[in-house]
Amino acid sequence: MLPERLALGRSRKEVGMFKSSLRRDVVLVVLAKVAILMIIKNVWFDAPSIPENGSVRVADHLRDSRGSIPEGGPR
Repeated sequence: MLPERLALGRSRKEVGMFKSSLRRDVVLVVLAKVAILMIIKNVWFDAPSIPENGSVRVADHLRDSRGSIPEGGPR
């Protein structure tokens, strides 16, 4: 395996540098994606959206939904 690498013009040092460079690039891309996701989360999802009278509206909907099914129920 070593003669093949030397025949291709690559030494062990160059192959090792490629691996560390690739690792560094992958880590940088992952960190950039995490940073972008955190920014998006902070911009769009900064506070929970709780509707007014949410529990009452859900309860009313559940009580009324049984009588509002058209034609007697699911098909």
